[in-house]
Amino acid sequence: MIDWHEIAMGAITLVMAIMGWGLSRLFQKIDELEDDMNNFRSGVYQRYVQREDYRADIAEIKAMLGKIFDRLDDKVDKT
Repeated sequence: MIDWHEIAMGAITLVMAIMGWGLSRLFQKIDELEDDMNNFRSGVYQRYVQREDYRADIAEIKAMLGKIFDRLDDKVDKT
């Protein structure tokens, strides 16, 4: 005959095994999320313009526009 103690120990063992499996899955998902975040961070640098590059490009555009406006100011239509 099975003793209640053995049933309780079997139930505890089963619950602990299920909890261990659940924790294992949880840690796997956390690792996957960390990998996804690292991939996202590296992808952001490739997809978007960095602030320094943007500032350099805008400065170059402003210089070109300045030259154009200077040429337009020098050109005076005499009517």
